[in-house]
Formats: sequence, structure tokens, C-alpha cells
Amino acid sequence: MASSSSGPVEHVHLSVPFVAIRNKDVNISAVVWPSQAGTLTYFWWFGNSTKPLITLESSISYIFAVEGMNTVTVQVSAGNTLIQDTKEIAVHEYFQSQLLSFSPNLDYHNPDIPEWRQDIGKVIKRALAQDGSSGMGFPIDTFQYRNEAKELEVTGIPDEQILVAVFPGLPTSAELFILPHKNTTERRKSSEADLEQVVEILFNALNQNLVQFELKPGVEVIVYVTQLTLAPLVDSSTGHSSSAMLMLLSVVFVGLAVFLIYKFKRKIPWINIYAQVQHDKEQEMIGSVSQSENAPKITLSEFTDPEELMDKELDTRVMGSISTIANSESTKEIPNCTSV
Repeated sequence: MASSSSGPVEHVHLSVPFVAIRNKDVNISAVVWPSQAGTLTYFWWFGNSTKPLITLESSISYIFAVEGMNTVTVQVSAGNTLIQDTKEIAVHEYFQSQLLSFSPNLDYHNPDIPEWRQDIGKVIKRALAQDGSSGMGFPIDTFQYRNEAKELEVTGIPDEQILVAVFPGLPTSAELFILPHKNTTERRKSSEADLEQVVEILFNALNQNLVQFELKPGVEVIVYVTQLTLAPLVDSSTGHSSSAMLMLLSVVFVGLAVFLIYKFKRKIPWINIYAQVQHDKEQEMIGSVSQSENAPKITLSEFTDPEELMDKELDTRVMGSISTIANSESTKEIPNCTSV
């Protein structure tokens, strides 16, 4: 968006992806220096269009309908000043990509400027692809000197199927784009299979450290697949030592927690409540046990045997009947003292 302050526009950088899918939205943006440049108008030119798209925003979304290399140009107008930047974008139905990294010695010679990145990208591309410009019948592993660097051609893949984009900044990294062969839209399935074969060839060469170039005498740079270069940097023993250290720290932490709880348990409310409840329960149990011990004890010997009870009952009945008979007889023997 335009800025409210005024100032001359010195430079504009157009940011576009290196490769895009046909008939899909592509985000394109422009960065202007200085950022406080006043009111700005952006003119976007795509391909061979005769009329630009005009915006006040520094970004735009566009759909490319034509395969191949497409040109994008942005013109930025600030008052009487007009500056522009142009980039190319490869448009295809499909493609594959892979991040690349390099041996560390390349970083020492990286000035981090666009021209250097473009030259290194071309050198890597020639190291990967078949170069037919020599015309001398040399085998593909012959060293070729170009652009003050020599590269080793190892795959024999046509260079139009390879695009290498080197990213700014350190450590030096790049992205490898594997593109379909020209004029393969009508036979997409077979061309996709061909593309998979190309990818396999390239990855085999990268994994075997066969892709390399000499930046200058004595400086040989090896190109890697990024995922494979990260693994050797990790020491396998580090994982075991870190696991042991983690386990040791866990044991120490648990021991410290137990010690603190034991030492300060009286200061923790819920622990005091729990301890008091437990103490009360213990006292109740002790009291009930002591009461049961003080109660009179009754043994089985104190209970009368059932046979004795029956004998006593029979004796009682016999004695009762005898006394009754005796009483009746004594009653009969009393003389009648009534005088007639």
C-alpha cells in the first residue's frame, strides 16, 4: 500500500516463484526501497500483454494459462519517478522439486548477491544435466570449464528439464526443480512416469555425492539432498546420552518431590487433614479393642450341658408329683372331728 510520506523511489525487487502450475493462482509481490516513498502506483505486465494491471497494492494474484517461460514485469510510479523489475517464471502442468544443500566451504565464498546466485545456479544445472555445447564427444564425466567454475556432468538429463534456484542468505541452499519434457501435455501419464525416472536418476547421483563442481582451484563443492545431509550431522550416541540424562533428571525430580512433601507435610493443609482423619480412625479402633478386652469373658464351660438340664427338669417334675400325692393322702387321713 502507498505510504503517506514522500521521497524518491530508488529500487524495486520483484518476488515471484521460480516454477508455477498452469491455471493456478500465483502470488506475486514487489518490495520498494526506501519503504517511505510516498504514494505509489504499481503497473503489472504479464507475458506479451498490451495493457498492464494497475494496483495501489504491492502484491497481486495472477493465473498463467500458457506453459513455458513467462515474463513478469512490475513498474512502480512515484510522482515523476518510474522504476521497474522483470523476472521469469516457468509454468508447467506439473513438476517436482527438492531442496539442496552444499558442502560448508561454499559459504566462505558466498557474497550473497543476485548475480553470484544466478551463476552458481547455472553451474549446478550443468553439473546435473547433459551439456551438448562441447560438441567434442567427451564422456559425460569430463570436466568442463565455464563461468570460472568447472562442473561434473553425471546424469545426461536434458537441461530444459532442470531448473536450479539458489536462495539468498547463509548457509547456502537451493531448490532443484525437475520439469516435464516439452510437448508432453497430451500424453501426461507416460510423461509423469518419465519424470519419476528422471527424479530417480538425479537423486541417485546426489545420494552418491556425484554432483560436484570446482568453484575455483582448490575449492571443490559437493551438492547434497538436504534431508540426507542433515542426518550425518546427528551423532547417534547423543540420543542415548540425552535419554539417560532425561531419566536421571526424572529420578532426581521425583526424589526431591518426595523429600519436600515429607519435610513440609505439616505445612500442607490437605496432608494435615488426611493425617488427622487417619489418627482419629486409629484412636477409634484402639478404643473399641480396649473396650472389648475389658468386657467380662464367658467360657463354654459356664453353660449347662443340655442333658443336665433335662435331668434336672425330670427330677423337678418327679418331686412335684410325689409331693402332690403325699398331700392328697394326708388329706384323706384327717379324721372328721364333727360330732353328730
